[in-house]
Amino acid sequence: METNELNPEKSLQIISEAIRKSRREFEKNAGTPLIIWGVSILLLSLVVWFVWRTTNNPAWNFLWFSTIILWIVFSVIDKKKEKKVKTKNFLGEIIGYVWISYGIFAIGLSAVFCVIFNINSNLEIYFSSVFLVLIIGILLGFSAMITGLLVKNKWIVIAGVINGLGTPLVVNFLSGDADITLLISIASLITLLIPGIILNLQSKKE
Repeated sequence: METNELNPEKSLQIISEAIRKSRREFEKNAGTPLIIWGVSILLLSLVVWFVWRTTNNPAWNFLWFSTIILWIVFSVIDKKKEKKVKTKNFLGEIIGYVWISYGIFAIGLSAVFCVIFNINSNLEIYFSSVFLVLIIGILLGFSAMITGLLVKNKWIVIAGVINGLGTPLVVNFLSGDADITLLISIASLITLLIPGIILNLQSKKE
């Protein structure tokens, strides 16, 4: 009499194959979203840098809250994809939770800093912006590193480490109040745009 029960070795084999499939799907589909996010953040950071430097008013940092719109757009697109595709990529879900957590902390901390610091004081806005950019930069590197480890992609891991550890070091070489936003420009290149391009190139070779 045949049995449908799976032994531990067979179960592990099925789980391992599912994980490998999830990694391949992520590397195939994640490149373009990373590029879109990288370009969007890069352009926004340059706009904030330009208007802050031109007007000498750090209140322009409130433009960063516009990233919520991009986040909503991607959420709607992902939901539409889930309706078309019945099978879920569980590794993709985990990675999604990592970046959702990053987004909540980045936006939430920005809102908290706006409440804590007196927005009528340009000096306080500047120092809060420096500290906030440092935290967000480190969190971005941390999130990218976790993503790279989950999908076993060395380029994303390296990008995350460089960005997370390099953010506090780069601050010392920046001059001028508005120049701190260039940290975000550099971070978007290292952790989003370049890894996205690499993933797309790798998927085309396969």
